[in-house]
Amino acid sequence: MAPARERILEWVQLACLAWIVWLPVSTGMVLYPALLLVAATSLLLVVWRRTRPTRAAVVVWGVYYLWAVTWTAVSAARGNEGVWHQAALWLGLPLLWGTWSLSLRSAQVRRTIVVLLGVGCVAGTLMLLLALQGVTGSPTFPAWLVELQDMRVVVSGTGEIEQNYLGLSSLVGVATFAVAAAVLPSSDTWLPHRAVVAPAAAVMFAAASVSGRRGLLLVVLLVLVTALLVGVGLLLVQHRTFKHLSSYAAGVAVAAAVVVAFAATPLGQNLQILAGIDAGTAPAGTASDGAGAEDFDSLQAESDQLRSAQFTELIDAWREQPLVGHGFGATLDSDFTRSDERPWMFEAEPLQALMNVGILGLLVAAGPVVLLLRRSWQALATGLHPRAVIAGLATLFAVVLASATNPYLQAPGHGWMLFLAAGITGAALHERRAPSPDATD
Repeated sequence: MAPARERILEWVQLACLAWIVWLPVSTGMVLYPALLLVAATSLLLVVWRRTRPTRAAVVVWGVYYLWAVTWTAVSAARGNEGVWHQAALWLGLPLLWGTWSLSLRSAQVRRTIVVLLGVGCVAGTLMLLLALQGVTGSPTFPAWLVELQDMRVVVSGTGEIEQNYLGLSSLVGVATFAVAAAVLPSSDTWLPHRAVVAPAAAVMFAAASVSGRRGLLLVVLLVLVTALLVGVGLLLVQHRTFKHLSSYAAGVAVAAAVVVAFAATPLGQNLQILAGIDAGTAPAGTASDGAGAEDFDSLQAESDQLRSAQFTELIDAWREQPLVGHGFGATLDSDFTRSDERPWMFEAEPLQALMNVGILGLLVAAGPVVLLLRRSWQALATGLHPRAVIAGLATLFAVVLASATNPYLQAPGHGWMLFLAAGITGAALHERRAPSPDATD
């Protein structure tokens, strides 16, 4: 059993994580102290347990930080406007959330997963109720909650729902983790019972569909399909019988029926539109946003055009410096921007990163990912907690894919999505060799 001082730190860490997942942006007076507490508690846990990184981790992360510090200096010498903002993310985000992942052990992994699923369910339920408000005009929410989460909803003339809810960005990680954990086969002591995980995944899947963020919905659907294919592969590798495969297929059929049934409801219009089905016309007076439902389609079309233009601008800028990029915080020579306050920030984060650091920089940044994949393979080979490990990897790749259309990684409150897989994998490998001395990535 962990000493009392470690348990206290773990509970403080969990409380701060819950707030960060609940409200990952805005309210900096609470968010930044919570981030600092996560960093402090994680560092103390690592030090008190004398956790040592592996030699491979020291080399890979040493190369990364040597490059990042050097590139920060080069970017500053070039006079890039947003160098310090971007350098803080490239340097600070891995330091904060990497230390957090290094501090996780078996019991804390279980608690962390419960916290993520719990906060995700609360957020998902509120988003479904907010979408219902847009369609029917009820229910109403307390003023403090509306202000805290900046809750707004609008329904287009075709019934498409779009809402503003500050905490919905956390669903990129939580919903994909829940969906993957729900559909992957085999048991896992780090996960709640499937009877708990499956309804949680359903709530968050439905919330993603009514969010109005097509990138989020597509990523969740992609994870769902991929996890199903991986599930079948796991059953075949484990030499399960036809009975097991048919039972799994029956579960998939039930899940598909639930999705189809939800799509047929007024809250499922976004799924119908994504599938190319004519969703019809929304009931009159369903808009609850200042723009009005009549402007919904034009605003959506304008946003899509700007995103498309952004892709072209970033690719053209990258071609000017394909190997090393223009540096952290660089702006475009064409003066094209997506933010007046931060002209160096763009929604297409992978392309922005390519423009900033070039091919060589991305290769350096890929080093920790390759290390994680190797470590995850080692963890999977032990047969310990495969659902948790794979679901953690799904969260990592989901946020990377989703960042192609929304700047999720520009906010440090989303960094846990990148390092959850590392924490789960490290804890699984530590459990395998316990009670030997700590040595994790």
